[in-house]
Amino acid sequence: MEMSAVRIAPNLLDRRMHLRLFLFFFRVCAHQGAARHAPMETGNQRKETIYDACRLGNEARVKEYVRHGGCVTERDANRMTLLHHAAFSGKICIVDAILSAQPMQTVDLDAADAGGWTPLHYAAERGFTAVVERLLDEGANPNARDEMKRTPLHLAAGAGHVGVLQILLKNGAMPSAKNVAGLTALACAGATGQVEAVSVLEQQ
Repeated sequence: MEMSAVRIAPNLLDRRMHLRLFLFFFRVCAHQGAARHAPMETGNQRKETIYDACRLGNEARVKEYVRHGGCVTERDANRMTLLHHAAFSGKICIVDAILSAQPMQTVDLDAADAGGWTPLHYAAERGFTAVVERLLDEGANPNARDEMKRTPLHLAAGAGHVGVLQILLKNGAMPSAKNVAGLTALACAGATGQVEAVSVLEQQ
């Protein structure tokens, strides 16, 4: 009985270690933007903020805010700018409205939130090709890294957004970049079962 217990204990420890490693690698590969910063619903009990307007696609409110000189660089509790919220929403009209504040105000395209995500990280992770293209056209860094050293390419690969992958690669995204776990975008696509994304990245 004692020898049996001795054999089982290391196996149990091995299984636990493998599980921890799997969960760690999945976390740094999988897309989590929606879960980390889900949009707040606006109800009758709370006035809609300008951040809400950006996330929920209230174009008229955002345009009015910008037209009257509202600050487009201020940040919320998660250090997200209006452009972060607009990129999260995927509404190109909101992105354009914020960018129209230039040159009177400087819009930081690569501003990082509390987790190190830029607006491009959000747009790439959520598969918003039009927003990704607009941000890149304005000069956003395709190789910006978050706190886990993930680039927008890592996030698009893990989420299987092939169209976004192609746009990022065309605009200088580095497929060889590795996240904190030492994984490339190709490895992230494989880890989350994104067959089409794997095919695109294997050609790089």
